[in-house]
Amino acid sequence: MQYGAAAQEELREESRQTFPLSANALVEIANINRDVIIQTSASELAEVEIIRLAKRQRHLKYHPVTVEQSPAGLLIKGKEDQAAYRRGIEVKQRVTLKIPRQASLEVRNIGGSVRIVELGGPLKVEQVSGSLEIRLAENLNADLTAKYIGGGLYINLSNSDRVDPESAAVSVTRRIGAGGTPILISKVSGSVVIR
Repeated sequence: MQYGAAAQEELREESRQTFPLSANALVEIANINRDVIIQTSASELAEVEIIRLAKRQRHLKYHPVTVEQSPAGLLIKGKEDQAAYRRGIEVKQRVTLKIPRQASLEVRNIGGSVRIVELGGPLKVEQVSGSLEIRLAENLNADLTAKYIGGGLYINLSNSDRVDPESAAVSVTRRIGAGGTPILISKVSGSVVIR
């Protein structure tokens, strides 16, 4: 015997866009309420996939995700609608990107986890509710600053010192390889893993 209402299947809205993007462009991702996955490649194209999920079709008109291209780069931004939240309208947003390996990346105000694969350019991450996983491009030399990490910082690289996971609750700086490319991480509720 089954109790309660059956789980309601979520409606899905999906969009895919491609943009030309120079290798040194700035890519910003902000205000996404679920997971973000970022892959890099040797291409000079950015591929953006946005998935939005809601319980009702009419709810999909709320909490949109916009993509804006400028000469400097690309901005992917979720729009919050506090009035819709108060009415119980929730739209889950997930973003998957493929960007040039050397692009500068800024990620902020993410309600889920963030995964970055083959990072080769500067990175700034601020305010992630879930975990953060970063896989560095081979032979990347970087200067890491991490602070206010709730779930601990784990560096699994042969060219960097190990970190006491508890020390990242306040602040940690580490040189990876010869140093150079800035990686700034702050205010992550979950763990941070760098490979």
